[in-house]
Amino acid sequence: MTIRNRIPLKANKKSKLAPGIRTCLQLGADMVGELDVGLTEEEIQAKLVELWKIHREEVLAYHIGKDPGSRPAMFWRVDHPDRPIVHASDGSVEDGTRERTEQRRADVLYLREHGLLTEAEEFDPRVFQYFREESKAQL
Repeated sequence: MTIRNRIPLKANKKSKLAPGIRTCLQLGADMVGELDVGLTEEEIQAKLVELWKIHREEVLAYHIGKDPGSRPAMFWRVDHPDRPIVHASDGSVEDGTRERTEQRRADVLYLREHGLLTEAEEFDPRVFQYFREESKAQL
């Protein structure tokens, strides 16, 4: 039995989370220097996990609203580390683009298979295209 983990998206909800911290949680790294106050990389990663556990729902709702069918890095790292990773690039721009597309397809299919897409995402054309492609591939 699949349990559907729906993320309610609330329009115009006031956020208590600083945009820089939200960015860190989306990227899974402190690329904007929000947490770099003399912490080691290991301590920064531990802090990101701690912050993710507190702000998970808000960051997910924001991220899904901006980019349906995708999830922030901390979602994959903390909640679903079993995510299949696509490695198809030889370093060229064309292969990098193909790898990102293939990873996106794998992510969308994983989210669908595990009941992790919101209802809105399931009908979003940017997400739905991957279902059509999967159906064609199975024929």
